[in-house]
Amino acid sequence: MTGARTRWSALLCAAVLAVGCGGGGTTGAEPTGDDEEPAGSQAEEAGDQQTMPDVVGMPVDDAVAQLEEAGFTVSTGLVRTTEMEPDLVYRTEPAPGRQVQDGQRVTLRVAAEPRE
Repeated sequence: MTGARTRWSALLCAAVLAVGCGGGGTTGAEPTGDDEEPAGSQAEEAGDQQTMPDVVGMPVDDAVAQLEEAGFTVSTGLVRTTEMEPDLVYRTEPAPGRQVQDGQRVTLRVAAEPRE
């Protein structure tokens, strides 16, 4: 029971951090036609940013190459799942479409076969 409780606590903490650190961006929003940022906006203070590419479903080697070419620092971790073929990107952190700092570390969660 203690091991299950520890895993559940770790998952809960990760979820809270992901929500708390997610920012208040509006991904997928329709363009408003305003091309100018207000003075002192977060975009100015944050420096150069770019949109996180959607590499979900790609072979991990291709995704890493694409992200490194775009200037990101990439790390990987496994997700044991039956939902996707092994060695394909299952999800990214940050999520596709999010605004991220140039050179920011991104994490690819790569599908792996579940334990038997």
